[in-house]
Amino acid sequence: MAISKILRAPDNELIEALVEAIKTAGTQQLSIICDGLWDIAYPLVDQVMEATPRLKALVTSRQKAGEIPKEFFCIEYDKERKGLHIRRHSVA
Repeated sequence: MAISKILRAPDNELIEALVEAIKTAGTQQLSIICDGLWDIAYPLVDQVMEATPRLKALVTSRQKAGEIPKEFFCIEYDKERKGLHIRRHSVA
């Protein structure tokens, strides 16, 4: 029954529960990998950054480079083989 509740829960409630669990556990360092789930990954990473001092996140996506927030490093598909640079934004 608990699994079916989790599967039916809205994304924002699951993210909030994860962030609260991270805060409660006092997690100081965390790594997250999200493969192709940009709509979920960005809010997840954004909120988890507030809960843990050291976060490493790898997000794969088909988003266009112009849609990626400034806080993220971006490696565009196939550009590294063509000798183009990684686009890096500074954190505000």
